[in-house]
Amino acid sequence: MAVIDKGVEWEKKYQYWITPITSWEQDEKYKGVVEGEDSSVIAVITKDVFPPDVPTGLQAVFSGVSQQAFIDLTWTPNTEPDFAGYNIYRRIEGQQSAKINSDLVKTPASRDTAVQPGTKYFYSVSAVDLRGNESARSQETSESVPRQ
Repeated sequence: MAVIDKGVEWEKKYQYWITPITSWEQDEKYKGVVEGEDSSVIAVITKDVFPPDVPTGLQAVFSGVSQQAFIDLTWTPNTEPDFAGYNIYRRIEGQQSAKINSDLVKTPASRDTAVQPGTKYFYSVSAVDLRGNESARSQETSESVPRQ
């Protein structure tokens, strides 16, 4: 027989043990229950090691309004109850990705204003929960900044 405790909370300590019970009946007139000896206590500390879902639907769009070039990024929002924010990663051809945000991005959109003409940029996004668990990165998307 399996028992599932659905009332646990993360980062708390719980103790579990088993008390065997023997039920008996004689002639439908006499019934009873006898408790056995408790098992050893097992302590469990619940740790949230589960990252949020990987963000999806990432899109990048270049815009060059009033001489200020930028790339707008949008994606589908995460809906986990312990969601904290996003990290945004950028790279150019032949280089490693680097995180471009210093603080978690709270909305499923961002603007990259540190772009150079004639460069193609590749972006990915990850989600982070309240305990710092980070998802894998989204599928990469790309956008080019035209030469002026």
